[in-house]
Amino acid sequence: YCVLYQFVTPAIGSVFTTAAAEVKQHWAGVRVLQNATFSLVGLFLFTFGLWLVKSRWLHHSWRAMVLVTTISLNLIDMPFSLLTIFDVVRSQYFFLGETVLAEIPAAVNFVVSTFVIVEM
Repeated sequence: YCVLYQFVTPAIGSVFTTAAAEVKQHWAGVRVLQNATFSLVGLFLFTFGLWLVKSRWLHHSWRAMVLVTTISLNLIDMPFSLLTIFDVVRSQYFFLGETVLAEIPAAVNFVVSTFVIVEM
């Protein structure tokens, strides 16, 4: 099951729209400086997420953590994308907020998924 999970997850979980860059640049109006700043903050939060897994969540159920982080990543992404695409909010700071908020669950998901393969 673990090997199947590692092969199927990128096929299902990594499906992105080809219009993401255009939405980011033209509709949300994201500029290079703000994008770089939010990416840097996101990297720090990703590092913090790695530390959280190492220090606090390592002894919890890995299956539950993968399930919770996968669902939370989709739930975090939904409102930012939908509100920007349907012209409810077209602020670059609002659109980039998803990048920052999703880093901790993404770090947890990354570590747990990697540990499963290493432990095999």
